[in-house]
Amino acid sequence: MDNKYIVDVPPHFSTPDIARYFIRDGLKLSFVDGQIHEKELVWLKAVAQTNGLEDAWYDDAVKAAAGQGCGNLEDILEAKYLEWE
Repeated sequence: MDNKYIVDVPPHFSTPDIARYFIRDGLKLSFVDGQIHEKELVWLKAVAQTNGLEDAWYDDAVKAAAGQGCGNLEDILEAKYLEWE
């Protein structure tokens, strides 16, 4: 389905730290159903590349998310710890 208000372009964040939070949370959300799909991995890797994050960091983040399990999302998502202005 096409929606002109939703774009598939990977976001560029103001700092690499915010990109890291976004990617780690995205990986956790992707694993909620017990599996992650290749399209999700490709898109999140594109986010990492757009934000200048190293491939090794991304690979480690994927491994960590896979090993973390599904748990309670409210307890594991990092975005809740950010201070929003």
